[in-house]
Amino acid sequence: MPPVLAGSRRALVAWLVVVSVAQSAATMGLALLVGRLVSGGVVTTTVGLLLGAVAATATTTYGVRVVAERLGQDYVHELRGRLVGSALSARRGPSLGITLARTTNDLTAIRGWVAQGVPPLVAAVPLVVGALAVLAWLDPVVAVAAATPLVMMGTAASVLMPLAFERARRLRRIRGRLASRLTDTLQGREGILAAGGEDRERRRLADDSRQVAGAAVARARTAGALQAAAAATAASIAVLVVVAGLGMDLTPGQLATALTVTAALATPLTETGRIAELRQNYRAARRILAPLVAVQPVTRPAPPTRVDDSDALVEVESLLRARAGDRIRLVSSDPETASRVLRDLASPDPGRRVVVDGWPLAELPAQRRRELVGLAAAGQPLERGTVSRAVRYRRPDTHAGAATAVLDRVGLSATVAGLDRGERTELRRGGEPLSSADRARLRLARACLGDPPLLLLDRIDGDLDAAGRACLRDVVDAHPGVVVFTSDVPDAVATTWRGVAADAVGAP
Repeated sequence: MPPVLAGSRRALVAWLVVVSVAQSAATMGLALLVGRLVSGGVVTTTVGLLLGAVAATATTTYGVRVVAERLGQDYVHELRGRLVGSALSARRGPSLGITLARTTNDLTAIRGWVAQGVPPLVAAVPLVVGALAVLAWLDPVVAVAAATPLVMMGTAASVLMPLAFERARRLRRIRGRLASRLTDTLQGREGILAAGGEDRERRRLADDSRQVAGAAVARARTAGALQAAAAATAASIAVLVVVAGLGMDLTPGQLATALTVTAALATPLTETGRIAELRQNYRAARRILAPLVAVQPVTRPAPPTRVDDSDALVEVESLLRARAGDRIRLVSSDPETASRVLRDLASPDPGRRVVVDGWPLAELPAQRRRELVGLAAAGQPLERGTVSRAVRYRRPDTHAGAATAVLDRVGLSATVAGLDRGERTELRRGGEPLSSADRARLRLARACLGDPPLLLLDRIDGDLDAAGRACLRDVVDAHPGVVVFTSDVPDAVATTWRGVAADAVGAP
């Protein structure tokens, strides 16, 4: 996990410490002024100082809360960026339900600890130290009486927190399973309805939901025990301070100061149980997120060198060699294998020799690789954004006129012009308001933008209507580079083509 004390967060933590010390000083000053007032000090002056101490306490409390939230949000912002980057870069990304659980439950647990756990602890340290110092100044026996419940609470917490950690982990694991099942059920809604499986799926979800409820109650029992121990500690300190104060013959003013100090300790002590729960939730979330957001050592790879000894426009190790104008269909006994091999060509594993226009793709940065390869795959959802952005997503450096031209090439310009805002129309939910066939044309337009030397088409003809397939074949026949495709009806994609076996590449 990235450190909390890094970058701008160092200044936030430093400011948090300063505000916490000021808050403790204001609180202790308030307690001493209460004792002075009870002892018969100048009422007007003392009341004025009391009001000032109250205002200072309120201001510092507000400052602690604001700084704490800024600290938590800054930390979670960094984690969220790393988590999304990990999900996007993984060869096989996690399920939608797991990703949603991580970006909600786990990040919420992290933010809860950083924003609502760490700051109260930072604020509690000077407050407890200041309180014990004031009580020791009144009488050492009173300070010992106040410290005894604190030691006992620490012992109880050391026993309960490991149990709270295990129960937090179990709840998180079951909740993630429920999120995955719910997502898969909603995505498979049509098949479930067609097969009459509503009741079965509802029962499975109900079983998982009951397990989540049971795990949540079990965690609440441990959290309740921690909070009960904290509440008992706060009450015990108040009682013991009064008993010790009376036994040591403290004056009414001193006793009032001692009681005010114990009252100030009550709030942070009561929150200790909640803080302990936040800590265990954080630890459970950290076990899941830490491997995903870990920053790998940055190494600067050697700049790629162009291959000059090849007369092929496209060369793939152990698979194919092709010149400009070649149309190649990947075939396999398992259609999924052919699709996997084709998609892997767009972003090959390091060390695998895939050369396009003389450049080894595996060694190129993504910004350079996207100029050489265009991919259009069946069922690929479109990102949220405008039509123009969707077309230029692979080549954002191209101008708007190029996007319009490629839309016209795939026969989509009239459809886009008929939308409410034309190319500025916002696409949502995977490509609405475009039809599924028009979305396939849009994916084809994106892949063809800039005439990349290697054009990859993965069963895109299956998403097109008859007019779209005719347009697809015209686009493929006219493409100046190499086209590698998979299809059950290859004549719908290209006029002429040759087959290459994808099975020889092997399973992942």
